[in-house]
Amino acid sequence: MTEQPKLIPIEPGLWRVAKDFTWRNITVPAGFVCDLDSVPRIPYVYWRFKNRTVAAALVHDYLYDTQTTTRKRADDLFNQAMKDEGVGSYHRRIIYRAVRMFGWHAWRKKQ
Repeated sequence: MTEQPKLIPIEPGLWRVAKDFTWRNITVPAGFVCDLDSVPRIPYVYWRFKNRTVAAALVHDYLYDTQTTTRKRADDLFNQAMKDEGVGSYHRRIIYRAVRMFGWHAWRKKQ
């Protein structure tokens, strides 16, 4: 992934997309608001995994918000986007597993 999304901070932990961002065939429109990586605030976990990804997290938030695909596909695309963004396999594997295990709550909230 060569281009990073243009984001404007709204408040701590919330961002607004300033300019359309496209990864593969998924376009996140300007104005979309997201929290990027929702990492638990457990100190060690937060320190190890926070801010590992921006573009992939944005795409994943958008897919969860719009639910234009299945949750499994959204998570698989997140995994691929993290790879494209250069997130190492160790962190990518753990982040992906966490999303698969606990993402159902965020997915259900959007239904």
